[in-house]
Amino acid sequence: MKLQVAIDRKSLTETEQLVRSLNGVADIIEFGTSLIKDFGFNDVSKLAQLARHSRVLYDIKTVDEGAYEFHSGFYYGADYLTVMGSASPSTIALCYKETNAIQHMMIDLTDVP
Repeated sequence: MKLQVAIDRKSLTETEQLVRSLNGVADIIEFGTSLIKDFGFNDVSKLAQLARHSRVLYDIKTVDEGAYEFHSGFYYGADYLTVMGSASPSTIALCYKETNAIQHMMIDLTDVP
């Protein structure tokens, strides 16, 4: 079993403190959708670099722009990225194509019957 901790709706300073305290304690540190939207990949990636002993998940909830968003997310340090299960099959396929052997794609099943 793995422990995943999500960080949402925090300032960059609060997020940095949480990442430092969770590094190596949580198996996966999730940077939530609100953090990604508020601060962008560039700022969040600087904090993700502090998680040297945990894996990093960016909960980007991709619906379209799959190849672009996944390429960017992995470039900015994510080990895991999320795509919505309600996205088109072609978007999900493009996200999968951008994912390699050391990176992971998670499918968010919100609104999927």
